[in-house]
Amino acid sequence: MITKITGKLAQLTTTEASIEAGAFEYQVFIPEFVRRQLQPLIGEKVSLKTIEYLEGNPQSGRLTPRIIGFMNDAEREFFDAICSVDGVGVKKALRAMVRP
Repeated sequence: MITKITGKLAQLTTTEASIEAGAFEYQVFIPEFVRRQLQPLIGEKVSLKTIEYLEGNPQSGRLTPRIIGFMNDAEREFFDAICSVDGVGVKKALRAMVRP
């Protein structure tokens, strides 16, 4: 399991950060408030606390590994708590995490 990723913030979109770590570039899903914090750091070295999960349908045999990034452990733990609510999946939890 990937619990932390550190590298150069190569690119940022509304829902994803691309992190260059060594010879690899990782696509990391992020909530909106994390994107706002990362915006001025494009091209800089960053560290994100992460959660890894598999997305897809096990019956069809197609599962895609995904990584979700946060600035600290408290945000990651809060995300886990939101996901534990019945009917709330990873994508809904990402959209629900809003900080004023």
